[in-house]
Amino acid sequence: MPQARAPLYPWGCIWATVPDMGKIVTAPAMLQQRFRGSKTMMGLLPVGQNMVTLFWSLPSAALEPGLPIDVEAWRAEALTLWPEMAGLIEHAAWAGNFARATYRQVTLPRWNDGPVLFIGDAAHGTSPQLGQGANLGLLDAQVLSAVLAASDDLAAALALFGRYSLEG
Repeated sequence: MPQARAPLYPWGCIWATVPDMGKIVTAPAMLQQRFRGSKTMMGLLPVGQNMVTLFWSLPSAALEPGLPIDVEAWRAEALTLWPEMAGLIEHAAWAGNFARATYRQVTLPRWNDGPVLFIGDAAHGTSPQLGQGANLGLLDAQVLSAVLAASDDLAAALALFGRYSLEG
């Protein structure tokens, strides 16, 4: 297997899943996000029967195991950023059951190891907040289909795949 580089992203998040009693987020059933500049971000994602996952970006250093999460400071800032979501914010703060997530930017020096090809999330480790892993997997499959159609030589097709993938 190619040796992956996987440095830690400087940002991660805390998240909690709470009921959407007022059906604020689950009614349109789509990801919603709110930003203040490039350092404050909150998102709400419907995840099931009237449930919403709420996430809040934080520097990775603030997510170290053992460091306390200042839920009251988060609550105040979240209410200022997105007052319309007060019910969800208050429920998450009351429950205080936040998970921590950090991310890594995974890159491979090459796309294959002999006849094994890495595509999608295996080849492009991205932040999960925008659902790009599936997108990249579909794009990789499209490129793979094209290079396999263009060559009967598997090694040449995989080399071509690597060139297209690195350029595009």
